[in-house]
Amino acid sequence: MAQGFEYIDEVELDALLNFRSTWKDGALAKQKKQSRLIGFFWACVRRRYLIENPALGLGRVKVVQVPTDYFPPDEFRRIVDAIYIYGDPRGGYIPV
Repeated sequence: MAQGFEYIDEVELDALLNFRSTWKDGALAKQKKQSRLIGFFWACVRRRYLIENPALGLGRVKVVQVPTDYFPPDEFRRIVDAIYIYGDPRGGYIPV
């Protein structure tokens, strides 16, 4: 954060919200970053650098998971054919 803080206890929720608004990632990456941020501040609390975790006030990052689907039959057939072309029956890979 380029907010000009000198000490960790100067960081507050508004600064964290501003910091999070600069993230240009997708929802899942944002969710993971926020989780690490909260974990960092929990470590600061455990070490008594802070009295409370300022990141707990951040709202949840909503992630819409799109379930994976089965391969269509023709694509699955091509995958199985590729196993016989590129695969080694003992396991592994045979370079072509």
